[in-house]
Amino acid sequence: MHLFIETFLNEMKNSGDPSASLRKTQLETPPLLEQEHIPEYKIKEGRNLFYKFYDSDYVSDYEKILGTEIKIYSPFLFYRGAIDWLITIRPWGIGVRDFKGSNNFIKKGSRKEEGYKYQLGGYAVALEDMYKKEKENIKVNYASIINVQVNSNRVQNIECAGDELKEYNTVLNIGKIPTDNLYYLYQKHTFTLMKYCCQY
Repeated sequence: MHLFIETFLNEMKNSGDPSASLRKTQLETPPLLEQEHIPEYKIKEGRNLFYKFYDSDYVSDYEKILGTEIKIYSPFLFYRGAIDWLITIRPWGIGVRDFKGSNNFIKKGSRKEEGYKYQLGGYAVALEDMYKKEKENIKVNYASIINVQVNSNRVQNIECAGDELKEYNTVLNIGKIPTDNLYYLYQKHTFTLMKYCCQY
């Protein structure tokens, strides 16, 4: 799914034409995945998830695409990763987005949603920290995870914005993560450190 979406967004950034971007994605992405020896059924699955995203409201609810696969790091918090999608979105300004495919709808107030919001807070902290050093003073006021459902046509947007995002940023910055049965989740190709709170 990710390469399909990345190809589409990159072309949208360059051309602003959804039809041309879709056509390029359909033509160019499968051969690239075949070169990586991705099985045909996995390519088909990823393409179907991409189409669900393409048919959703979230394909065009932003003002401008600033970039895709933006590498970020935070020496202070000891993690690094990549932002799938950097945008501007009203009324928040700069926003970050991540894409996930899931079998389940993420329930509001669940531990998994909380974990995702810490991840989004981490993205925002790292991006702001990086550009602060370059005296750009970027402020991230919006972050979300687009959760594409594998077994249905639902596409969920898990948002964290404004004061709520600031709260998660502050918690990460001062290191006061909730401590009830705290464990660490290492994510492949993204954060070297991610913290989830889990109660049993």
